[in-house]
Amino acid sequence: MPTTSPEIARRALRGLTESQVRYVVLHAAQKLEEGGISDVDVAVETDPIEIIKTVRPAWARSGLTPILIWPYDIGGTLTVFLASADGSEGVQLDMLFDREGMGKYGVRSQGLVDSAIVGPIPVVNEPARLTYLWRKRVVKGHDRVLDALRAEAATIPEEDLVRASNQLTGSADTAHELLGRTEKRSRIGETHPVTRLRRLTDRILHPIGYWAHVNDQTIADELASRLSGYLVVVRTGPIPSFPGQIWWYFRRVLPTTLSPGVFLSHGSRPTWGPAPSVVLDPSTIDDAASLLISTMGETVPG
Repeated sequence: MPTTSPEIARRALRGLTESQVRYVVLHAAQKLEEGGISDVDVAVETDPIEIIKTVRPAWARSGLTPILIWPYDIGGTLTVFLASADGSEGVQLDMLFDREGMGKYGVRSQGLVDSAIVGPIPVVNEPARLTYLWRKRVVKGHDRVLDALRAEAATIPEEDLVRASNQLTGSADTAHELLGRTEKRSRIGETHPVTRLRRLTDRILHPIGYWAHVNDQTIADELASRLSGYLVVVRTGPIPSFPGQIWWYFRRVLPTTLSPGVFLSHGSRPTWGPAPSVVLDPSTIDDAASLLISTMGETVPG
């Protein structure tokens, strides 16, 4: 569950609103009140990195710190993970920023933002929501939900679906698929292999995850329990003796830091090779959590 509660998700969105960021919630807005929310998907009008810099003070006032960012598509699209000061709560905020619709969903972010229904929390209108979800589910291979989306589309005027499809994807193909006029699925934006290779290389040189060392195993395990409520990957483990440290790093730590996750080593500190970003030697779990969240936050731009 990448978001621990609806309340913390609303605080993350409130920070965007207070900072006058134009954004729109793309689906599952009712879960912001009802619960059962996973990640929070929004489209934004400007570069998410600049948004993080702008919104950071508002998030800080509500007790949230951005601790990891995960650029997962071309353009500026990324995920930011926000955590409470004690690490016990967090939210995964996905920010779609793709003006030309060249990313994996092939949807133009500005069209989504422009489709917002104004309110305390802006949400996309129904034609835009269905168009976006259709493209997303096709890409992810969620074929079992496509019939349900078509059933919803049947209640929408055809001209509204066609307008949304043209605005968001550049053609009416997605509207025709939603209406069951064709079984052929519209071409979805694909990342060029060279771009994927460049992204992988950059991730190796500049890992998106985090490695922290905690001297006390009990504290390391409790930290992992807190962080695993909202981070994709959280692992712990002791550092082996010198001869095995390099192999251990490449087998255990590096795969975690290549993902939006945290590796918490414990016991003796490494004596050779790569070193953790921070070494924690606190007396209590709360002190350890506070220091970890603070130091992780310093690595996020802004």
